[in-house]
Amino acid sequence: MIHLAVLLGLVLLFALALEHIFGLLENAGFDKIDAFAILILPPAVEFIIHPIHVATYDDLNIYADIAGFVVPLFISAKLIASGRVPALKAVIGIALLAYVCNKNAVVGHFGVGITDLVTPIIVASLYSLYASDRPAPLAYVSGSVGMIIGADILNIPRLSAFNSKFITVGGAGMFDAIYIVGIFAVFLDILISWTSRFKESFKKLT
Repeated sequence: MIHLAVLLGLVLLFALALEHIFGLLENAGFDKIDAFAILILPPAVEFIIHPIHVATYDDLNIYADIAGFVVPLFISAKLIASGRVPALKAVIGIALLAYVCNKNAVVGHFGVGITDLVTPIIVASLYSLYASDRPAPLAYVSGSVGMIIGADILNIPRLSAFNSKFITVGGAGMFDAIYIVGIFAVFLDILISWTSRFKESFKKLT
């Protein structure tokens, strides 16, 4: 009974924390579906749904990971189509992050790895803060799609030189990178925005 009570308590705490995080994301410009798809859906489907074959390049079979490729692209397309992320600003942000991520990508027989995750997070956050009044959605689109293009897609020709048989876009270690960069860029923007508002409120009081 004690173990059951502890388990129920932990589940309740997790649910309350999740509700609070969802509220933060909604205040930052996402809806409930976005919040669920960003936080819960990728890790939930990563080990359930297998990657799908989408193309072949010089005998290199290209697969797309549902959690690390399809989900971020779907969310990003939804944010752009709804007008919450202006298309031109999204294109600029994606191009900028693709360049940064490509410069930090390492290609080998193991696939593609990222040597530095901090720089893409900071660049996505600072760009979106400069370019948008509601920066969090733009930070997510720039960070996640920029990572997919810069680290994975642009390195497909280099991977074929290693005689690799296949690559999973958005899969393996890149899933972690895409997931981390997208989420951390969003929450860094939220934190910076809160700090700025707090300073403005404090100045008005003094």
